[in-house]
Amino acid sequence: MIDHIIIGDNRYISLKEQDMNLERFEGKNMAKNIYGLDIGTSNIKIYHKDKDTFLNEKNIIAIANKTEVFAFGDEAFEMYEKAPDNIKVSFPVKCGVIADFDNMQTLFIEFIKKNQS
Repeated sequence: MIDHIIIGDNRYISLKEQDMNLERFEGKNMAKNIYGLDIGTSNIKIYHKDKDTFLNEKNIIAIANKTEVFAFGDEAFEMYEKAPDNIKVSFPVKCGVIADFDNMQTLFIEFIKKNQS
């Protein structure tokens, strides 16, 4: 499983559930899995080199009760403007900028899990 995603300027996102902070990359061992990421305002594209798979889904997440992932990607997009009050549907990227870093990190984790299965 992939441990980190390099996001430039020697920073990375840790994908370990117990370590969800943005930290400095200081010569840690890189994961053997190689991913290509394109984070767009409306879609996110993830390419997995070893499996030669390509994921292209909407860049949106639905969070239930402020803590648990209810849906993400295309499934969450179908809920947009139709979700009940206890489910918040959010676009973490706005105008090409990551506006909601916590939800973007959660989306990365969910998309990577989906792409690995």
